[in-house]
Amino acid sequence: MTLSEERIRKLSAAQHEPEWMLHHRLQAWQDYQQYELPRFKYGKGVILDISALDVEKIDPHPDQEVILAQPEAIKVLPFSEAPPQYADIIREHLNSAAKTKNKFGALHEAGFTKGQILLIPRGVSIVNPLMLESTLNTSTQIEHLIIIAEQGSVATLIEILNAQQDTQQFRSQVVSFYIEEGAQVKYRFIQRAGPKLFNIIRRNAVVEQEGSLTIMDCTHGGALTQVMTSTHLRGEGAESKAYSLVFADQQQQ
Repeated sequence: MTLSEERIRKLSAAQHEPEWMLHHRLQAWQDYQQYELPRFKYGKGVILDISALDVEKIDPHPDQEVILAQPEAIKVLPFSEAPPQYADIIREHLNSAAKTKNKFGALHEAGFTKGQILLIPRGVSIVNPLMLESTLNTSTQIEHLIIIAEQGSVATLIEILNAQQDTQQFRSQVVSFYIEEGAQVKYRFIQRAGPKLFNIIRRNAVVEQEGSLTIMDCTHGGALTQVMTSTHLRGEGAESKAYSLVFADQQQQ
């Protein structure tokens, strides 16, 4: 694996990160070196086989994302360009992500290549969806995404992932939703993948009073797709719903 402390420092410098974020990465790198590969087991006899994943081929590189449609009111900000008032939210997001105590979680925190905030301003109702599309042209994509829907806002977000290479590809994504009072967000994820993609997604959501979050996953292809979602409902009338539609053959997990 080409990830190293030197490489991590270069990734951090390229994204103009503050010192505390570099320290966060380096601590995760130390953890990564101590962990064994996790064994995913669910209930009785349900085990995800990750033996086909070669961790030596995981090589984080920034990958290009294309915004197909961005309503003017929605702001898309890289972590490095986020205003100071969002520093605590970014720190909370990264600290929450670091609680995943396994090799993949540590790898994500050490080697993420992109972090961004999607901000839906207070009281704004978006008729047309924000559409994000990324094509994984490299072996690895590791990213953070924070979605903030301010009080009373309404929006639909559609994220599309294309990963069609015939060689191993690894993607790790951590998403945090902050749905403020009365805000409504519909989030759609569409995966179009070849047979060699390993995709691990972790989502955390906080939904305030009368807020609403609806998540729909539509995945097609891939060697392994794992989605873990945790939602905290805070206040009367807060709700969260999640749906999945999976198209797979006998080899996909």
